[in-house]
Amino acid sequence: MPPTGPSGCFSIANMFSAEDRILVFAPHPDDESLAAGGFLQRAFQVGTPTRIVYATSGDNNPWAQRLFERRWRIGLADRKRWGERRKKEALAALRVLGGSEDQAVFWDLPDQGITSLLMRAIRPAFDLLREQILEWKPTLVLQPAAEDAHPDHSALHVLLSLACASLPEPPPTTLNYVVHRAQAPLPEPAHTLGLAPDEVKTKLAAILAHESQVAASRRRFTAYAQPEECFYDELSDFLLQPPVRNVSIQNGELVIEIPTETLAGDRLDLLLVMQTEGLESMRWSLAVPRLRGPAFLRDEVTGSLLHEVQVARDARSLFIRLPDLPPLQRAFVKPQSRTLFFDRAGWIRVPRFTIDAPRRSRPWRPGIKRHLISSLS
Repeated sequence: MPPTGPSGCFSIANMFSAEDRILVFAPHPDDESLAAGGFLQRAFQVGTPTRIVYATSGDNNPWAQRLFERRWRIGLADRKRWGERRKKEALAALRVLGGSEDQAVFWDLPDQGITSLLMRAIRPAFDLLREQILEWKPTLVLQPAAEDAHPDHSALHVLLSLACASLPEPPPTTLNYVVHRAQAPLPEPAHTLGLAPDEVKTKLAAILAHESQVAASRRRFTAYAQPEECFYDELSDFLLQPPVRNVSIQNGELVIEIPTETLAGDRLDLLLVMQTEGLESMRWSLAVPRLRGPAFLRDEVTGSLLHEVQVARDARSLFIRLPDLPPLQRAFVKPQSRTLFFDRAGWIRVPRFTIDAPRRSRPWRPGIKRHLISSLS
């Protein structure tokens, strides 16, 4: 059993060695320093082969760019220049932590667009993730948590979960980190890494190397230089994300409970990503009715409406029911309402022990209910 850290959780100080291979996924340049600046220092010191994959170049951050460059108009060329700057800052931060430029990989996926890639099932993004893991053959993967409030972070987690499903066994050990906290409180971290004062100082220097970001949010960024880094297990079930009160799958039926008092404000949509035991996937969305009226399921990949969804109500809650699901390997639900930048909630990982749908003898297809969508359009 690993040694216990300051907060009573397991310490990861001795979790890896030079014989391991570490793969870190950072949604944007700076996440590697904020979430894992101490972790990376230890990996570089031990000599563990380590690769950091930056999913985006962080080029779609116009307000920070306006402040830093003192310009109002931000065009495509300006965004590209901003992304190149952020890449250089990431490489400078890696050098501060003891790493080198050849350990970084930049994919240039669309900043603020990972959720769209996930919901539209863009194959190149899926293949990038899977091929990177197959090529590097990591024993330990560090990735953003599904519960992170930044949509790129949470969506990248779900993409990784789907991509890793078809990997050969045994899968690598996976640790999750949270950079942006959602409204729901986080559980006790499963693993901690205690940092010495000089390691905290080095982590702070790496954070400050991201000059373009620190200029706009210095206090928020430097607050990540703490004497302890926290990580969560891949299979741990985090708390529910408001306003969802409960979500479960029992006997092939997905049930989502939402308190009625939360439906009086902004529009609420639900995003659903599910993967069958045969590795087929569904990407659906649903506009939650506020008080009365039907709800219709939309296939986000094709853009077509599938069927009407069962909605029941009592004095406290609204219940959305999706019956006749196929046997599932994993399922995620995300409550989504209008926000300026960060989400109010991340993705909810449906607990595995509730996924007990009966097996079917034929390939599953979405059922069409009595209310045919074609007759409604």
